[in-house]
Amino acid sequence: MILLKGDFVRSIDKLQHRSRINLAVSKDIDECEEVKCHASATCVNNPGSFVCNCNPGFIGDGVSRCSDNCQIPYLLFSTSSGTFFYNTEESTSSPFMFNNRANALMSFDGMNKRLYFHTANDKITSYNLDGSDLIFEITIVNHNVEFFSVDGRNNLIYYHDSLQDRIFVYNITSGQSASVGALSGVSGMKDMEMDIPNG
Repeated sequence: MILLKGDFVRSIDKLQHRSRINLAVSKDIDECEEVKCHASATCVNNPGSFVCNCNPGFIGDGVSRCSDNCQIPYLLFSTSSGTFFYNTEESTSSPFMFNNRANALMSFDGMNKRLYFHTANDKITSYNLDGSDLIFEITIVNHNVEFFSVDGRNNLIYYHDSLQDRIFVYNITSGQSASVGALSGVSGMKDMEMDIPNG
């Protein structure tokens, strides 16, 4: 058994009283319970304040605006210097070179969010635009690709062979090319693009 003298007990009582006062003064109010962040944002409570942060995949101030990164329209273009993208929602931004392939032909696969490039060689390179770094190359042998378009739903690339003035289809899965017989009578084609509903 431990016996404590009166002065020591009174000192402990004072310390406990101060601790209760400090706890009462430093108790934080959770502003996140009262604040309305954007529906695509998360509220982070800080002592005496709060922050609304847009969720991953979204950009904005977190309070009034959080835009889906994948829904921001980017203009992609190729020059003799390389391939660039430009954020059309930020009129003060500058184009950003993301690939050094000059004078590239491009096609966008809206179904799979992939961008395809073709340069002077027989290779078509594809980049994922979903934030991953997945890249793959397709080699279309013995063809002079003048322009092309991608059917992401069926995993096909349609391309115009400039020497034969014909449309061919390349199956990305099997690696096989074939002439599109139904289009054999079409000549003088200048460009083409794939129209896939909801894609």
